[in-house]
Amino acid sequence: MTKLAPLVIATLLAACALEQAALPLAAQARPPVRPVETPAPVIDPAAKQHWDAYLAASRLDDGDQTPITAFRLEAFVRARSEGSNDLDVAYEFQAPNRLRFSLRTGRTIGHGNAVGLAGYWLAEQREGKREVVRLVEREHADDRRQIDSLIAIAKNFVALSAPENLRLERLELSPGPKSVLPDPRLPATLTLEWIRLVSPDFGVPASASFGPTGRRPAWVEIGFDRRTSLPRLIVVGHERNGALDLRLTADPVLLHVPKSGFAPYDGYLAPGILHVHRLVPTEHGPRFARKPDQEITLEAVDLAAEFPERHFEPDAKGE
Repeated sequence: MTKLAPLVIATLLAACALEQAALPLAAQARPPVRPVETPAPVIDPAAKQHWDAYLAASRLDDGDQTPITAFRLEAFVRARSEGSNDLDVAYEFQAPNRLRFSLRTGRTIGHGNAVGLAGYWLAEQREGKREVVRLVEREHADDRRQIDSLIAIAKNFVALSAPENLRLERLELSPGPKSVLPDPRLPATLTLEWIRLVSPDFGVPASASFGPTGRRPAWVEIGFDRRTSLPRLIVVGHERNGALDLRLTADPVLLHVPKSGFAPYDGYLAPGILHVHRLVPTEHGPRFARKPDQEITLEAVDLAAEFPERHFEPDAKGE
């Protein structure tokens, strides 16, 4: 074997060092990246008893609940914004934020694949032509807010239909948000068992400022019927200073499932009737309106819907 002279060896080592220094930073050795540790959920045993009773009541068979990732609904909606409107709607959703909400009049609003404001759109028939508007301008803020509200309702419907799949960050007993309920003196309100939970799987319209998927977990107060262990009143909002954020701009919602409002659909016990109440100003401070902003009654349900990739775009075929 041929031996290299010391000078040659030194020259080779110097060349290797220069080559290593010339490598881009990405190719050089990096310290190992530590995985982000998710804090363990904070679960109160007393609240978990109510939660476990709810899971048992919502289970229609002995198997585990499959997550609901998409649905197609046909529903009758009584909407009260200015007056009262009775609407027949098609309501289609795919997690986390794809939406197509269609009226029989031909007007459709939705949120598609695009990131940011370009994802919001409106399409309608005018003089025999289909017109599409991307809701990106400042004057479209109310339309985008309506779409965010529909996405939030969709997420809440899924959460109440498949509660076994909810990610819980916190679960505890609660006295209930009785000061803001439409009429806290009603017997049905007084006899509910309340818990509070924090979960990223419920939806809040105010999450629009973070994008339609929302980045803040929802702060949820649930009042259970003592007889059935099923939810009757659900308040969904955000946390502020360790309590439910009741500012009007935070846009919390009250969901009311009437007695016998849950029904079996595709192997799930889901709310077939859902009333949505908005927070309104009163002389005693903010309170949820006595009359629901929307009364939703399901007429046809597919909780295992599958959609092609571009279904939630305004130019999707078949529209």
